[in-house]
Amino acid sequence: MLKVLILEDNNLQRKTISQIVQNRIMINNTDKSYDMEIAISTDNPVDAINYVENHREEMVLAFLDIDLKNKQINGLDIAEHIRQYLRFAEIVFVTTHQELMPLTLRKKVAPLDFIDKDNNMTDQIRECVDIAYEHYQKEISGPSKSTLTYEIMNGIYKQILIEKIYSFESIKGNNRHIKLIAEDAVATIIGNLRDIEQKNEEFFRCNRNTVINLINIEQIDL
Repeated sequence: MLKVLILEDNNLQRKTISQIVQNRIMINNTDKSYDMEIAISTDNPVDAINYVENHREEMVLAFLDIDLKNKQINGLDIAEHIRQYLRFAEIVFVTTHQELMPLTLRKKVAPLDFIDKDNNMTDQIRECVDIAYEHYQKEISGPSKSTLTYEIMNGIYKQILIEKIYSFESIKGNNRHIKLIAEDAVATIIGNLRDIEQKNEEFFRCNRNTVINLINIEQIDL
């Protein structure tokens, strides 16, 4: 199911966005309701952060107000948090500050749309719901690919496709971290080889200091 996150500090506008989204979920261009629900609608960015961190496996469509009055955390901060923690997310900024649009590009959070509150939001919100749901359906109907979630520092996690991993190596003098070697990345991550080899049946402990990914073995010279 595609979950919807709404962050807006104006109560009336938050209710309006929620109602438009809910109506589109129920009545759309298909013959049935979308497999979606509004999971959280709030004016508190901390609530949004907690939701993202506690639901990392979910797929999310987020409507974010950029300028949250009297808040130290703004919608751009939440967007960066979403990109850091969620494997699939569509982000829509809803704001009166059109001059902030270039900043969303520099932050590299890849928004789906940028909606001006001063205009009629209904059609744009409906379109965003439709597009996000289409992307969601393609994501879940595509070939299933296993991923590994790993911790790069306390509380900061990333994901990588299992098929891209080559090996893991111990780091001399460091029993808390290991080296991840992949197709397009080399990273130092938190963990140990004993735990890694239990995470996937393709991970094989070939010697004391190395766990290899059998998927990527092309030749063995005995």
